[in-house]
Amino acid sequence: MMNDFSAKTVKALAKKGVTLIGLQAIPDMTSSMPWANATRGYVMNDNDCCRVLSFNEVLNLAKS
Repeated sequence: MMNDFSAKTVKALAKKGVTLIGLQAIPDMTSSMPWANATRGYVMNDNDCCRVLSFNEVLNLAKS
């Protein structure tokens, strides 16, 4: 999980009080087999609020 993001991204998130705490499958509801075509979601502790974000959402959060 930590290998999915660069050290720079992890540090940028930490400065905002955001840490990666786990992974979760996000089903593709446009498919006839949503769980078979699931994408990886990242469970984040965002200042004591749990959120599940996609890879691009995590990157955008680090940049903002």
